[in-house]
Amino acid sequence: MIHEGGYVNHPNDPGGETKWGVTKRVARKYGYKGSMRKLPKATANKIAEQLYWDKVRGGELDKAIAWQVLDASYNHGVKHSVKFLQRAVDVHDDGIIGDVTLKAVQARDKNDVILCFNAERLEFVVLQVTCVLQVKIINQIKSIYVQLSTYNQLFTINNFRLCLSVYGRGQGD
Repeated sequence: MIHEGGYVNHPNDPGGETKWGVTKRVARKYGYKGSMRKLPKATANKIAEQLYWDKVRGGELDKAIAWQVLDASYNHGVKHSVKFLQRAVDVHDDGIIGDVTLKAVQARDKNDVILCFNAERLEFVVLQVTCVLQVKIINQIKSIYVQLSTYNQLFTINNFRLCLSVYGRGQGD
């Protein structure tokens, strides 16, 4: 929660109003009715515990690993963060931490787990950014195509009118 600082409401953030990493939608779901600007840190902690910590079984993981998984849960959702962990320790990535995942995590050096976890997380983020950029590029190409199509239609209409006037037929004849 340290990195999930105070109140933000950035227009490009799909989460909308957020404080301490808790979106307004999530706060309402967990019963908070006040202004997001005034969301108490204790309330945000309670929500985070129920929404993230308990689901990733943070109390059963090494603290350094638990912190990484919790942070990823805030940013990518619990299912994705658990899958990063599962891939990092080479178990089936179903997005649910069970005994098999916990044993695999405990059997490895925590630094190796964190390194592999962050590699999985980074790959996920790069793929997301790549997809967003591809969509933006496709939208730009579509926009240019529409502009060119409009220009071509106007050019064709104007040439047609020019041809009509050259061959002695004015507009409206």
